Amino acid sequence: MFFVDGHCDTITTALKRKENLFENNCHIDIKRLKKFKSPIEVFSVWLEKEKLKKAYSYTLEAIHFFKDEINKNNNYIKIAKTFSDISENIKNKKISGILGIEGGEAFEGNPENIYNLFKQGVRIFTLTWNYENDIGYGAATKIDKGLKPFGKETVHILNKLNGIIDVSHLNEKGFWDICDISDKPFIASHSNSKNICGNLRNLSDEQIKEISRRKGIIGINLYPYFLENNGKANFDSIIKHINYIINIAGEDVLGIGCDFDGIDILPSDISEISDINKLYKKLKLSFNKIIADKIIRENFLQFFKNNLL
Repeated sequence: MFFVDGHCDTITTALKRKENLFENNCHIDIKRLKKFKSPIEVFSVWLEKEKLKKAYSYTLEAIHFFKDEINKNNNYIKIAKTFSDISENIKNKKISGILGIEGGEAFEGNPENIYNLFKQGVRIFTLTWNYENDIGYGAATKIDKGLKPFGKETVHILNKLNGIIDVSHLNEKGFWDICDISDKPFIASHSNSKNICGNLRNLSDEQIKEISRRKGIIGINLYPYFLENNGKANFDSIIKHINYIINIAGEDVLGIGCDFDGIDILPSDISEISDINKLYKKLKLSFNKIIADKIIRENFLQFFKNNLL
């Protein structure tokens, strides 16, 4: 079994703890990933608030750490910048690591930094975290404003580069601005249904339907407080969100975006990346193998085939 996971924060978590990526105490490491059949993991760089004053340089530091770790372990893992890279890695039975950033603070309001980060191999761009930045407003700000002028420019640049826009964390006004501006499909790499769990980070029915209409992907987040209002979650909580989204938007919009190493608690049935096997079994029992395969890998794979160019 192999999977595609749309989001983890393992790069900056391992860097902060001064651990490596081959074997560590994080939710994810290469040693555990290589037990799967050519898995695809999106490794995103997220910055703590105290690092935001030098966001671009700290982002580059994290990217260089990631690349060094990949080079040390290139028998098992390679960076994927295109779908052709993914195909080659699958052929060679290697892990694919796709590089992302979580928060447009890394751009520091400078378009050149967007181009440079793309040259560094970043392919998935989460525009905001929970804060306000030069692009727009995170959902947690509760500010009812859309994208700023630099945010609109960022969308145009990413469309030109074929960079994948990620709307997880973005407020709703910003979301709809992207819908007005972008001519490319986009993803919500680690977000759930707001109708099932009312957290600000989750997506309204209208947003879910729009992502589906545009042939984007929603990666189900494992954070218990995004799954259940009381924060007590298990596999059934995950299935509840999946079932709801399938019913309103179809089975082709869903993937997983676990948020490993970006969250401090997990559902009771999951402790780290190895438990994706258990989740896959639960998906097959709750739906069927065809739908389980779509959620665990096929939908994200098709999206990457169409958009990771």
